[in-house]
Amino acid sequence: MSYFYQQPQTDRIYFKGGTALRTLYDSPRFSEDLDFSSSLTSIRPMEQAVLETLAEIERENIHYMKTNEMDFKIGDCVRVRAGIQDPDWDQDLSGWQGRVSSIDHPKRGKPTVIIAWDSVTLRQMSATAIEKCEVDGLDWSEYGLDVDEIESAVCRDTPRDVERAKKEIAKQYRWVYLGDEGKRIQKILAGVDPDDVMRLLDCWEEYYDAMLPSARVGLAQGDMLRWKRCH
Repeated sequence: MSYFYQQPQTDRIYFKGGTALRTLYDSPRFSEDLDFSSSLTSIRPMEQAVLETLAEIERENIHYMKTNEMDFKIGDCVRVRAGIQDPDWDQDLSGWQGRVSSIDHPKRGKPTVIIAWDSVTLRQMSATAIEKCEVDGLDWSEYGLDVDEIESAVCRDTPRDVERAKKEIAKQYRWVYLGDEGKRIQKILAGVDPDDVMRLLDCWEEYYDAMLPSARVGLAQGDMLRWKRCH
């Protein structure tokens, strides 16, 4: 405990509970857990204080074991550990965060945890990564990692926030799965709801009107469609 309270900002972290009472007043109350409360608004300083404390303890040649560090369950909020890279995207995944959506327990080797990215991570993903997933038929909203490549985290949003972000991104990259042709289509239909069929047709009519004016030659005025602007 002395090592812990030598760390920065621990003056705003308060030791409480049965073990605290036992330490201060020789109370018969006792708990295997150490309970704290804090006026800090971020979990990061508290996590850092714990890590620095564990490092100090190890210097005393006292070894510790983290319990349940890999005992994740569906719905848990997790964060990718520092230094983890995606080999396909050449992307640093350090700090990416989401919720556990499924866990694969193979007969041999480490469990694989499927993470559904939270809305903050989804909105920070690069266009290159999303486009690659669309072209390759992969789901950019989730990712699989070995259980020792992630750690517990504090949730930053709600499942509703995630669904909203996914819908917005899906609309933005709706046609990219078609490759270069899809990117051209995306530019033409930018800002149009892909589920609004009539609006899509209006945009295509406007596009062909601009690109192929000769197509109108020979049509009677009464036979011509009134094409609307879509932007």
